[in-house]
Amino acid sequence: SKADHDHVATEKEAKRKREIGMLRKLFASLDTDGGGTLSWAEFKDSFDDPDMKRHWMVLDFQEQDCEELFRLLDDRDGE
Repeated sequence: SKADHDHVATEKEAKRKREIGMLRKLFASLDTDGGGTLSWAEFKDSFDDPDMKRHWMVLDFQEQDCEELFRLLDDRDGE
């Protein structure tokens, strides 16, 4: 029914918003110099931190996946 479809869509949107919020917090915590941007060095260092490794595992990311993601998001300034 339309109500069921609307409910599923609402739940998916809420989940997406939670995941985006989690990623924002995650990226903010990786910004170790407080510059408001994330360098590849800051990003890469997260794989040496045991707590961050758990976050990446929960998100099902491997280091090579994140390097590709970083390059996709990078606007050619390395941050």
